[in-house]
Amino acid sequence: MSKRILLLIFASFILLTGCAKSSVALPPPADLYATIAQTVTLPEMVSLPQDQFPDFYGIETDWFTDAVSYTCLDSLQPDEIVIVKAADKNTADQIQEKLQARLAYKTKVAENYTPDSIPSIQKGVVRQDGLTVSLLVSKDIDAIVKLYDGLK
Repeated sequence: MSKRILLLIFASFILLTGCAKSSVALPPPADLYATIAQTVTLPEMVSLPQDQFPDFYGIETDWFTDAVSYTCLDSLQPDEIVIVKAADKNTADQIQEKLQARLAYKTKVAENYTPDSIPSIQKGVVRQDGLTVSLLVSKDIDAIVKLYDGLK
């Protein structure tokens, strides 16, 4: 009788763990950006130092453990990729709010200066994958999202 119970418990364990979706953490921000840059054609991009995140995005440096930000060198192009590894879940939520505000700001600025870039900006994505929060604006947004989804 005890063998049956053990087998039942073991079978239940296998069934439960087999059905559970494991969540794989995304690579560090710099590695993730490098993968994006190798996968899609990006315009010439420039990096924003992490110590400028508070001024540029409103994201305090103690909110994250690692981050990268790249914007298009040509200010008339909307491309921008920001990848932030948050310190914890609460700050990940705060970072997501700040990046959503950044995306809204980009749309507002484009209305006045580069209306032809609005479709690319409107397709932009702010996503949270565990502690990794990203702002993705690119003409190749579908390929970038597919890349992210493939890494999970």
